Amino acid sequence: MSTKKRWLILALLLALPATVLGIWQPWRNAEAPSQYRFAKLERGSLSAAVSASGSLSALVTVQVGSQVSGLIQ
Repeated sequence: MSTKKRWLILALLLALPATVLGIWQPWRNAEAPSQYRFAKLERGSLSAAVSASGSLSALVTVQVGSQVSGLIQ
């Protein structure tokens, strides 16, 4: 087998996987297209509930007082 023929066979063997990979493109499936859901617009009330346990502490506290003394009626 001549050297020229060996290089041709080697080039074809390397070109075949590159061609298959180029057609298949596995990286194209990595980013799936965005999925959208459509729904009919409805009017209603919003409600949200938060449940937690623990103690509360204020971030800032102030002293409240009066400069005038007397009876509040």
